[in-house]
Amino acid sequence: MALKNLVQDGHTNGEKILRKADWYFAFTLDCQEALETKQLPDVEMIDDATSERILLTDFELTNTGVHFHFDIKDEDKMPSVVVRAVMKNGTVIFPNSGVGSPTDDNLEMVMTYIWRVPLNLEEVDHLLIGDEKGSNTKVYIQ
Repeated sequence: MALKNLVQDGHTNGEKILRKADWYFAFTLDCQEALETKQLPDVEMIDDATSERILLTDFELTNTGVHFHFDIKDEDKMPSVVVRAVMKNGTVIFPNSGVGSPTDDNLEMVMTYIWRVPLNLEEVDHLLIGDEKGSNTKVYIQ
């Protein structure tokens, strides 16, 4: 890995170079550890924009993200489904990114959110699903 310059508040108006230099690191990543996964029960939520009930299915929580499906009723009215992880210490972890794509038969949407940091699933208390400002459905981790 090659790094250039030590920067404070990078990519902001307050960016400040603390040390101009180049650093080079060599390391090995051990890919032997399996990804931790937990299957979660189907969850029903209310879309705040339409007040419609949406069934989220095939829930899978991993160290790196969360995946689930829901029926596509109207492609022009996709529900706002935002997922956050709430840790046992109260910290809320937001996803870094999320993407949805329809299944081949165009009947379901498959959603994948990637956490900003890898999670220890033993420390996750529950997931919050829904609009940040609206109602939220809680999914507790067993």
